[in-house]
Amino acid sequence: MYEDSFDRAMEETPEARDIVGDDLYELWCAKHSEKDLAAIAAATEQISAFEELSDHLETNPALAQAWRRQESYLIDDLQMRLAQGGLSLSPGFFTADEVTLSMRKMEQQYWNKPWSLSRYVMLLAIANFVHCIRETVDEIVSPQRIAEMIERWQFLGQHCMEAEDKRLRSLVPHVQAAIHQLQSEKMPSRNRVITTIYLLDCLDVWRDTDALSPRWQQFFKRLQRSRLWRKVSEDVGL
Repeated sequence: MYEDSFDRAMEETPEARDIVGDDLYELWCAKHSEKDLAAIAAATEQISAFEELSDHLETNPALAQAWRRQESYLIDDLQMRLAQGGLSLSPGFFTADEVTLSMRKMEQQYWNKPWSLSRYVMLLAIANFVHCIRETVDEIVSPQRIAEMIERWQFLGQHCMEAEDKRLRSLVPHVQAAIHQLQSEKMPSRNRVITTIYLLDCLDVWRDTDALSPRWQQFFKRLQRSRLWRKVSEDVGL
């Protein structure tokens, strides 16, 4: 009875999501995960073109609810697939100049100041670099760039739908989740899809360590030896 009442409250009361908090909401989503993902997979088999998927969702309230519950999981899994090379937006969306912009910010705002603790404390340097990356993303990602990114994802969604590889076809829901995230989250630095793509394009630049300045070479060597980097690498399969 409690679970049924909870389900009704979450489905029918607009304020319920904020009332229950993140932890309880995530438990509720996980409880329905198997059923929801099966319904989502079945829905993708019923359409012949990727662009039909959003219309299919809008006309089926139960399916739309399943999608809302599992969107966070789909984005998490998508980030993992992108990091491991199971899916890619080729060529890169962000240019090398856009990547190095965040690096220049780090140098100008922190490392060029002799008294800055970011020159000596690794964790603080990482935190400030993340701040520079977020600043950069907000500066360079305009509504027009988001529209271009959505168009790229739509093309990728159709490619996945037509693929003979079952692993690619299984990513159709992930692509739709990415598009919805791009459409709904207006601040670029808070958009998980945008920040993931930016960081992946950053990795392409950072891998060529010989082209980096000595300070950046030292930073990435220290970063790779840190427990934080090892944990991130294990989590995303780098």
